[in-house]
Formats: sequence, C-alpha cells, structure tokens
Amino acid sequence: MPPHRLRLAAAPLLALACALVAGAAQALCSSEIGGPQPTALLERFISADCDTCWSDPATPRATGRELAIDWIVPGARGDDAPLAKGETREALA
Repeated sequence: MPPHRLRLAAAPLLALACALVAGAAQALCSSEIGGPQPTALLERFISADCDTCWSDPATPRATGRELAIDWIVPGARGDDAPLAKGETREALA
C-alpha cells in the first residue's frame, strides 16, 4: 500500500484512539472516590529550599471543594536545594 494511502487508512484509527484517550482523561477528572468535584483552586508556592513544607501544619491544606496545586519556587540554595529538580521559573511570576 502506498504511504499516502496508509496514512489515510490510519487517520480514522488515530481519531478513535484520541477520542478514547480524551474520554479516559475526562473520566479521571470526575471524582472517583465519591467526593464533590473541586470548584476552587488553592495554589501553594513552596521554596525549593524547604523539603518539609508539605508536612508542616502551617502549610495551607485544600478543604472542601478545593484542588491544590503546588509550585516549587527556586530557593536561595540554587541547585543545592532539596527540591531544586522540581522547581519552576514560572512560579516566580
């Protein structure tokens, strides 16, 4: 089969695969544990220098219908910080 016909034949299969993956991703967005779906976002900005901040009782926790997203901000210790590999420059903005 010529390559251009193979691509045309594969297009519907690719579309089906994408639809299935998108459907699976949507299913993952729903609450699979029976809790309420999140309606608010809690963004936490944690220094790369602080590897124990998540377990600190003073760190805000998501409650009720909140979804928490953690940003690891570059710290003063640079590449030597415990969480340096997870830091994002976007968190500074």
